[in-house]
Amino acid sequence: MGVKGHRNSQLILKNLVCNAIQFADPRKEMKRIDINIHSGSKNVAIEVTDNGLGISEQEQANIGKPFFRASPEARGMGLGLFLVKKLSEKLGASFTLRSREDEGTTCAINVPNLVKRLTHQS
Repeated sequence: MGVKGHRNSQLILKNLVCNAIQFADPRKEMKRIDINIHSGSKNVAIEVTDNGLGISEQEQANIGKPFFRASPEARGMGLGLFLVKKLSEKLGASFTLRSREDEGTTCAINVPNLVKRLTHQS
């Protein structure tokens, strides 16, 4: 992965963690963010899971659209997950989101493992 790919990966992770923090559920005493990274021969899977506010099924269809905010109380410009989606596409990665209102959200990115592919081609 080149310098741009590394920067894009950092921006993706930063945006996912910032979103998890921003949408923490104030009613929950114990707030949680789990970050899991698994590297395989073909891809690197990154998952960020929180126990925050979650996103309603109706609103999930709009996630990744520029300037979309799932909540009227949301701070920011509604660009976080839009950037995650676009940067994932630049990396040739897939982006998925699973969420349940009042339970939390999991965002997953599967990035092709270019380092291992290049090593195996030599």
